[in-house]
Amino acid sequence: MTKKKKAAKPNKLNAWFKAYIDETNPSTFLNKTGSAKAAKYKCSTDESFRAVGYQNFTKLHDKLEKWLDDVGLSENQLKSKLVILLDAKQTKFFQKDGKVTDTREVEALEIQRKSLDMGFKVKGMYAPEKREHTGKDGSPIQLITEVPEPDPLPEGI
Repeated sequence: MTKKKKAAKPNKLNAWFKAYIDETNPSTFLNKTGSAKAAKYKCSTDESFRAVGYQNFTKLHDKLEKWLDDVGLSENQLKSKLVILLDAKQTKFFQKDGKVTDTREVEALEIQRKSLDMGFKVKGMYAPEKREHTGKDGSPIQLITEVPEPDPLPEGI
């Protein structure tokens, strides 16, 4: 009697990675949470999907770095592009009565800012955001940085 082989479960980590780098899917492309959902992780809350996405991102950091390098987002390539974008220009047209009267080449500041911002985000070069943790009543939670001294034991113990 021959035993039936069970179909191998697809590796969810690989499914997450494929979803994360799928530029045709805006809900998963470079989106940790969306990629966890697309990889069909069994989570009950969005917070759970976020946690899975973050864990996978951390586990696959080296693989993601290689992929970014391969698609032209190596650190050196980004730096070179940023140097070029710092000099981005645009042409402004001035008109009167519907006719162009003058043109001027000016700094494309918004293009420069957006390009720099996206490059730094994709590469993970921003410092983590600081978040304030609050209790149920909305008041800030006090974090204890020092361990208090224990109360002395009663005499005779």
